[in-house]
Amino acid sequence: MTKIVVGVALLPPEEVMTQAIELNKRELVAKGYDKTILHKENCVPHMSLYIGCVEEDNLPRIKQALEELAEEYQPLSLKIDGIDFAHLPNGEKASGLRVIKTQDLQTLHERVMGLMMPLRVETYGKDAVYSPPAVDDITLTLIDEYPLVNYQKFNPPITLGIGEVETREIQTSFTASKLALFHYGNYCTCRKKLFSVELKKG
Repeated sequence: MTKIVVGVALLPPEEVMTQAIELNKRELVAKGYDKTILHKENCVPHMSLYIGCVEEDNLPRIKQALEELAEEYQPLSLKIDGIDFAHLPNGEKASGLRVIKTQDLQTLHERVMGLMMPLRVETYGKDAVYSPPAVDDITLTLIDEYPLVNYQKFNPPITLGIGEVETREIQTSFTASKLALFHYGNYCTCRKKLFSVELKKG
């Protein structure tokens, strides 16, 4: 069976994507932190609700499950209130837009995890991760650790990339209405969209 590392992502609207891409370009890539170069098509700003390896044959089943789930949720009203930093196991620091967690966001995450965890494949290699770019060892560690650091600890940033941005004060309210499944790449980036669906309850 072919194995593929995927992520279920909640996508911010166009204006928030643009903001994230501009911060990534100006404060990370321009300073040489170019391991993650955000783009609206092949490295999409997002909030991860699930990351893991699955068998490719299960993608139609996942699509159907997420389409049914989307019928139960209205678009989520969310707010960015600053910058978050995460220290990765390899010593690197990642920057992200800090999203205030709401109960709806927490519940959606738990529902997605409930759908995806039974399909999770524990044994896989770098060939299951989207490339290029080449896949660093840290990516497999991040994939394997994702279920261990979530559920109640879930607090998803919109990741800006590796390195530390100087901007601190940022306040943005937005509505997220699109759920998408991506083939994930290096540093758990959204590289290839497999499908997307709109949250549409009501």
